[in-house]
Amino acid sequence: MWRQLRDAGAVLMGHLAGVDIDDPTTTVGPDVPADGYPLAAVGGSQALSGKRFGLPLSVGDDRPGALGALFSGFLDVIRGLGGAIVDVTEPDVPQGLLSGDYAEFGSYHRQFADRITDYGPESALAATAAVASLALPVADYFALERARLRFQHDYNRMFAEHRLDAILRPGRVTDGVRRDALPDSSVFDRARENYFWANYTGAPVVCTPVGRSAATGIPFGVQLGGVPWSEAALNSIVLELQEAQPVWREAPPHGPSPRRIPEVRVAAPGAGPTATNTDDTGPGFRFVPTTSTAAV
Repeated sequence: MWRQLRDAGAVLMGHLAGVDIDDPTTTVGPDVPADGYPLAAVGGSQALSGKRFGLPLSVGDDRPGALGALFSGFLDVIRGLGGAIVDVTEPDVPQGLLSGDYAEFGSYHRQFADRITDYGPESALAATAAVASLALPVADYFALERARLRFQHDYNRMFAEHRLDAILRPGRVTDGVRRDALPDSSVFDRARENYFWANYTGAPVVCTPVGRSAATGIPFGVQLGGVPWSEAALNSIVLELQEAQPVWREAPPHGPSPRRIPEVRVAAPGAGPTATNTDDTGPGFRFVPTTSTAAV
């Protein structure tokens, strides 16, 4: 079982990273490190000495007590390893970027417009709205993409001005959701934390476990984000934190499985346009992550 960053962030990343001839975006990124991505922590009592971690003011103290205690404890681990916590103000995500997202979402799901009834209720609603978003005027779409680029440069400038190595955000803001509160909404609507900053900047993010809620027993993690293409440096930081706080080793007791786990069936690739027999070429505009801090 892959349970720590060494597996997912190093071994797997080493196979996934690099140039993909079907995705021109990958050609602007750095080469995969000659020795691969970091596999182990250096260790030591001051392993994060000189590293600076941005704590957005927008995070606030609105987390439930049990989660707040875990988050504060994680900050103490960083300080104990020599890292510095710096208060920062994140740039505001431009209004309307979600409209551009929906248009791109719709550009894929349009091919299934005659099969929307095959979707689950929640997915069908989202896919229908996404296809409808294709009516967004092209001038508005490009204006939103330009706003996205400005946001990315502002994000990079925050890192540069504060000399940051990573920013910190809790992995979620609620300590569980009651089952009777779910019928009319997605579980993610109540449990997720802000992640748009990462989606819109192309920044790498690692969410590392830091413990379980003393109130509910539900696992809690902290997001660490870098600037675009900083996967190797971010992995090194999180490896040190996981070495100092190895809660990822903990595993809950497992009872008997209530159902048979489906078996994986190996099938021949589809006829096209891709192996999945779907058109996944994406929208005509491709956003390319950059480390630039220049005003747009």
